[in-house]
Parts: sequence; structure tokens; C-alpha cells
Amino acid sequence: MLLLRMADRGMGVVSILILARLLVPGDFGLMAMASAIIGALQLLGAFSFDMALIQHPNPEKRHYDTVWTFEVLFNALLALTLVGLSRPAAAFYDEPRLAAVMQVLALSTLISGLQNVGTVAFRKELQFNREFRFVFTRRCAVFAVTVSLAFYWRDYWALVIGTLAGSLVALTLSYLWHPYRPGFSLGSARELFSFSRWLFINNTLGFLYNRMADFIVAKGAGTTGLGHYTVAYEIACLPSSEVAMPINRAVFPGYAKMSGDVAVLRQGLLNVLSVLGLLIIPAAAGLACVAGPLVLLCLGEQWSATVPLIQILALHGVLTAIMSCCNYAYVAFGKPRYSTLMTGSHVVMSIPMVTYAAYSWGALGAAWAVLCASVLVLPLNWFLLSSTLSIGLADLARVLWRPLLATGIMAAGVMQVMALADFGQGLFARIGSLALSVVSGAVTYCALVALLWIMMKFPDGAERYVWGQVMQRLRSPR
Repeated sequence: MLLLRMADRGMGVVSILILARLLVPGDFGLMAMASAIIGALQLLGAFSFDMALIQHPNPEKRHYDTVWTFEVLFNALLALTLVGLSRPAAAFYDEPRLAAVMQVLALSTLISGLQNVGTVAFRKELQFNREFRFVFTRRCAVFAVTVSLAFYWRDYWALVIGTLAGSLVALTLSYLWHPYRPGFSLGSARELFSFSRWLFINNTLGFLYNRMADFIVAKGAGTTGLGHYTVAYEIACLPSSEVAMPINRAVFPGYAKMSGDVAVLRQGLLNVLSVLGLLIIPAAAGLACVAGPLVLLCLGEQWSATVPLIQILALHGVLTAIMSCCNYAYVAFGKPRYSTLMTGSHVVMSIPMVTYAAYSWGALGAAWAVLCASVLVLPLNWFLLSSTLSIGLADLARVLWRPLLATGIMAAGVMQVMALADFGQGLFARIGSLALSVVSGAVTYCALVALLWIMMKFPDGAERYVWGQVMQRLRSPR
């Protein structure tokens, strides 16, 4: 599942790199501005009914039909609202182009609401290959349409039409690849809402947690500043989100089955945190180290303002990934209010901080404020883990200290290599310098983690799991 998700996001990264060369930061900022408005309105229906279906031990057709009916009705209402708000929003942000963009995206929203709810069964039944094919095919269609139009038009409409094409492809594939045929029904509304009310609050707070800076930066720094912040956030969070998301989606059904045994769920969460730490901590630190040459090589001089943003937000991405992992465990354990409390605490802390920092120092200030809020909310997460699953700081340190120590040494080494390996300003010189830094960092980290694991006499953890997977592949017949 992880490799499949990485392949999917790999295409997303390639798309960003190509589009960043063809479009200007303001184009990305305009699309992010419209997406933030749509996301805010979508909160009115953010009940995560898909998670309710997954968590339900034996969902019936009436459950699926109720979810689909709600999605159709809500998205139709949302599309009409977007059309009605398009001109007032354009006037508020003093961005005339925003009105037409929102109107086209309203059509995309309407189409998305008609998608076949049967595809939720891919995750519930652990059919991750089928889900990947569904998601990846949509990604390929969006990539082909968006990049082709960007070459031809060289403006933001390539992003807008690409989004619309993705909705059409997802709608078509959902009915072609799953035999379920939904019908209109609200027979299970009360039952589904009773489970999802805390998820609704959590999703609302989660949106503010992830996207509130978009509104503030858009108003304070305009589409160009928002474009830099949006692309930086996307790149900075890649190492964490694209590892954490597929793992969390894969283990959530397992968490749900473990929820009756606290000891088993506790160990399961520690195992997942161990794997996440082994993978995302060095990846985020390495990205922060090479952000400067990476941006100049892949995006160009016009994106140089994203470098410090990437370096700051990469650490925020690690903390977000760890918190999201814990939130999935809270929900599976039947304590969704704990997840809501975590996200709500971050929102309460960050809104005033981000507002002040963004208006004072622009996108850079917003990035620092987001990171500070993530750090300040950590003690609450530790307290909830301790009270719910008896996971203390000693347990977290036991599974994370080796990746943290190895990452610190690796980062120092990469910075030294970058200082010494200055091959010049040409294209191939920059590629060589960047490649040497990345390879040396990866080799150093892997060697250090292996050495620490051996020195500690092979304790249980992510290293043992990775070693077991490698040996299984080597022993299996080709």
C-alpha cells in the first residue's frame, strides 16, 4: 500500500515540478484561494461517513444508500452556494478572476457528489490494490489534462479544468469498477450521524488546522504569497503525509478490530509510530537540508521564496503525521472526541498566532506560527496517549530515539557535504551536487540506524520489521 501510494504521489510531484515551470506563483495562489473557500463550505457536510461504514461491523445496503443520498444532496447545495458566493468572494479578495474559477469548480463539486459510494468497500475489505488503481487512474487523467493545457494556455485555467476532468473520471470509474448501484434513502441517517458527530467537529477543526493559513495569507500577501506558501506546504509535507496517510488508512481497519483489547491496540500503535519515525523523520530533515538547491534546480529562481518555508514546514509535517496516527487510534478505540480535542487545541492556539505573524511577516511568519502551534500541542497528545492507552514518554522515546539520533548526525553530514561539494552553477553541476548530498545522507542514515539497532542487541521495532521484510523477499522464490 505504501509503495502504491508513493507511486501515485510521485506523479503528483512530477506534475508540480512541470507546472511550476509553466505557471507563475500567482496561478497556484488563485487555485489555492478557490480551494480554501470550497473546503470551508464543505465543512457543513464533513461527517466522514466513509469511516462510519468502515467502522461498522456489518453495514447494509441502507447504510450505503444513506451515505450516497446525503453526498448527492449536500454537493448539489454546495455547488449552488459556490455560484452564489463567487462574485462576493472575488470582491472581498480583490481578485476578479476568482469568480469564474469558483463557478467552474462548482460544477466539479456537483459531479463529485454523484460518485459511487460502493468504492468505500475497497478499504473496508482491505482491497488496497483496487483502491490504488482507482485513485491512480484518476491521477493520470488529471496529470494528462492539466499538463497538456498548461503547455498550451500557460495560465491558471489548466489547473481548474484539470480538477474538473478528475471529477468526471472518478465518477465514471466508480460505476465501472464497482458493481454496487446506490439508491436514494435516508433510512440510516440517525445511526450514521450518532457515530459521525464527533468526526464532523474534528473535520471542521481539521480544516482550520490545515487550511486557515490559506485564508490569512491570501488576504495579507495576495495570490503570489499564497502561491509560495501553498507549493512550499505541498513539498514540505510530502515525506510525512505520503508515508503516514497510506499507513493510517491501511491500519485503521486493524485498529478497529483491536479496539476490544487495550494492550494489543497499544502495541499496534507503538509499532506504527516506530515505522513512521524510521521513515519520515530522516526524510523531512533531509528535505530541509537540500531545500535550497532542490528548489533552484526543480522549480527555478521565481520560487526561491519557498526555500525557508519548506525548511520550516518540513518539521511541522513530521509532528502532523505523528498526531494523525494517534487520532486514528483514538477513533478506532471509540474515543473520537479525543481526536477532536487534539485538533481543536491546535486551532485555538494557532489562529491568533498565524494571524499576527502573517500580517506582520507574511508567508514566512505564518509558517513559523504553524510550527510553533504544533509544538505547543504535543504535551496534550502525550497526556491523552497516557490516559487512554498507557503510552508514556518513555515508550515514545524507546521507539523514536534511534531515528532521531541518526537523523541529527545525518543532517550535519549532509550540510557538510553540500558545503564541500560545490560543483558550480551549471545544470549538471547542480544535479551532481544534489545527488551526492541525497545519496550520502541516505547511506549515512541507514548505516547509523543499523549500527544502533545492533548495539542495542536487536530490540523489537521498525528495524526488525524492515529486516524481516527484506529477508522474506530474499527467501521467496522468484
